Amino acid sequence: MAIATIHNPTVSNPQIDSKVLAQQTNLLFSYARPVHFAALAVFGLIAYLFKGAADPELFMAWAIYAGAVELIRLLLTFQFHSRHIVAADAKKWFRIFRFGNFLSAVSWGLVGVVFFPPADIAQQSLLAVMLLSVAALAIPLLSFDFRSYLVFSSFAVLPVGLNLIFMGEQLPVMIGLLIYAVLVLLCFLAFRFNADTLDGIRTRFAYADIAEEFDTEVTTRINAENTLRKGEQRGRKQSYVLLDLAKEESVAAGDLPRALTVITEKAAQAIQCTRVSVWFCEPDFTEFRCVHLFDNGYHDAAPNIRLGTGEHARLYKRLERMRTFAISDTQTDKRAGDFWINYISPYRVSAALGAPFRQGGKVRGVIVHEHVGYPRTFSRDERMFASSLADFIALAISASGRNQVQEQLRHMANYDRLTGLPNRAMFHDRLNHALSKARRANREIAVLFVDVDRFKSINDSMGHHTGDRVLRSIAKRLMRCVRSSDTVARLGGDEFTVILEEFEDLDTVVSVCERILETTAEPLVIADGDMQLTCSIGISLYPNDASDSETLLQNADTAMYRAKKSGRNGYSFFTPDMHTQAVTRMEKENDLRKAMQRDEFELFYQPQVDTSSGKMVGVEALVRWNHPDRGLIAPGEFIPLAEETGQIVALGEWVLRAAAAQARKWERHLSPDLHMAVNLSVGQFMLRNVPTLVSDVLDESGVKPENLLLEITESLAVGEAKSTMDLLNELKQLGCRLALDDFGTGSSSLTYLKKFPVDIIKIDRSFVTDLVNDPHDAAIARATIGLAKSLGLLVVAEGVETDVQKSWLTEEGCDVMQGFLFARPLNSSDLEEWYRERVLLLAEGSTGQEGASRSLN
Repeated sequence: MAIATIHNPTVSNPQIDSKVLAQQTNLLFSYARPVHFAALAVFGLIAYLFKGAADPELFMAWAIYAGAVELIRLLLTFQFHSRHIVAADAKKWFRIFRFGNFLSAVSWGLVGVVFFPPADIAQQSLLAVMLLSVAALAIPLLSFDFRSYLVFSSFAVLPVGLNLIFMGEQLPVMIGLLIYAVLVLLCFLAFRFNADTLDGIRTRFAYADIAEEFDTEVTTRINAENTLRKGEQRGRKQSYVLLDLAKEESVAAGDLPRALTVITEKAAQAIQCTRVSVWFCEPDFTEFRCVHLFDNGYHDAAPNIRLGTGEHARLYKRLERMRTFAISDTQTDKRAGDFWINYISPYRVSAALGAPFRQGGKVRGVIVHEHVGYPRTFSRDERMFASSLADFIALAISASGRNQVQEQLRHMANYDRLTGLPNRAMFHDRLNHALSKARRANREIAVLFVDVDRFKSINDSMGHHTGDRVLRSIAKRLMRCVRSSDTVARLGGDEFTVILEEFEDLDTVVSVCERILETTAEPLVIADGDMQLTCSIGISLYPNDASDSETLLQNADTAMYRAKKSGRNGYSFFTPDMHTQAVTRMEKENDLRKAMQRDEFELFYQPQVDTSSGKMVGVEALVRWNHPDRGLIAPGEFIPLAEETGQIVALGEWVLRAAAAQARKWERHLSPDLHMAVNLSVGQFMLRNVPTLVSDVLDESGVKPENLLLEITESLAVGEAKSTMDLLNELKQLGCRLALDDFGTGSSSLTYLKKFPVDIIKIDRSFVTDLVNDPHDAAIARATIGLAKSLGLLVVAEGVETDVQKSWLTEEGCDVMQGFLFARPLNSSDLEEWYRERVLLLAEGSTGQEGASRSLN
């Protein structure tokens, strides 16, 4: 195999030189095979013609040497072409070729010594012409490496020239000098040929790598655009599937075998899973029976699979209370044992999404979407889609009243289950109909994209039940703000759209937007009190902004993001420059994604100092982005973007692994008891695999579990309290310590503080900054310290910057402090130096001079 198969790395000047060397080697060996055959043939011809003129012993020695050299070089050439030569081996083979070339040149140079009398001018002249011809023919073969050609031609031709010059007579001397002149000319030609060839090769590689890099950038941009459209396409696809099922006669007619065939096949396509199974439960709930199985394109109407373990009674009670259940990893999820104990292993099910279907208010069975091969997380939209499929099965089973069933099917396919509003498919249908009317009447249409502000934090902090209630409330309020002829739809999540038709002027559109903002802001009464909601609205107009439904919606979405950037709780009309800004945002997301791939993130560490002894007892790990153009970027600039794009999970995992590895180093070199505090994001908790991740990190790094301090925010602790407490208990069982960060800034609850197994409470810097002058801040800080002491918890104060703050906190009993008074966040080497200096200061009795240290500010 030729060396052209060598993998070319990313281009830089040294790497281009490496590629050029590989190409030189490839070309030299590619032309070498016929040359070696020709050399062996010529050597044989010379031996045959002039054998009688040579000394037998000298002839035999030359023949063995010349033949062995060419034969070995020929074998090496075959070996070179038969092996996969990697870039690292090119230099070795290049040297092998040069050495073989030198030995071959010696063979040619010895021809005159072996066969031709040194004093015969005619014979030596004939030899010189022959060798010069060989040197001329070698130019295209060896000029890929000028040094190889120079060695070959010199060793082949120089001996015969010297022989003529040493004859001493005028004619042979002139002939010898002429030979050298021709040799110099040939070397010059070879040098020029070599220079032009190498320049061509370098230029080709440079342009090829530039084209490859450009292609990579284009591919990355295309992938990013595809990712942005993926959610919308998935929702549209599921809506169209439901619409097709609504038209399916077998469902309405109660043709159950046909209905299950259609439903399972479309379910596998929409959710992209390998298998879909439908199970009926027996009336006494002692057995589940698989009645239909769709597996890799094949249907089995009688799979004869029965599960009859004693766990099913408990499972049935769970199914009565839920619309869907999702198991992302059957190997780690304990719930999998209830239903899949005899099913996972034989069928290699790695993840499952199920939805029970009911008849007469009772669970009749369950439809399960089975993923094979690796764990998979199912989205909220997929879960709602699975629930809709279960309802289709229930309708097919019931089949009571054909007209009623068909009406229900149409409603399910076109309306959102949660809010009752038209869904994405119905929205596009109505918008296309409105556009057709507007074209005929030459009128304008306005599309409003309405997004609830900070809805994700509502879901995270108060749970999905509260989030669903908020969405239903927003739907009702939007309906109050428009005319009956207008359309309000829910696209998915917290995204709503409004189609305004037949309005007089833009003032009407503005009036509707202001009415929506005012109505949305009305307090929503929940269990813990009133909730204040706001929304952001983007507006696009037909025909000014776009003439088709897709572009109108996309432009309204872009305008909505401008409204959010402008402070939320407002509206914004689409302008052409917004498209450019949307592209810029996409580039920032790509830049952040590449930062993970290029290892551009770096950890800094802020010391945490014991109040009583002044010793550093630990550090808090803080991530910084070391951007190649902008330098160090603070978290406030990129963490929100990482949270919005979902990259916070990968970044959080990297921080945890890097911090644990550094903590292990400091255990060995600084102190065995230094703890490392690491913040856990809400995104990491939402995946529910935090205990597994932390366990892996502890095993990989070797850090002591008690030296790993995991910080969670108060808002995370409040959301889904039961599941969060289970996760925290699992982390405690690993031996890690837990800290409640930013205490008092969120929806504080002493109930959570009592139940959750935290070890440390951190007083937020917002209370520390002005606690000396603000009695409210002082009261909150004092109460927090007293509360922690009564519960047996440690207290850490953040943002300590003055001696006055330090003294106040010390008198109140704060255990540990961190802030600029002691040190700014430092990289690992500066932190180690700061630590040693502080140990030295404490040893000298100078613990009161924190503000004077080099590393403090």
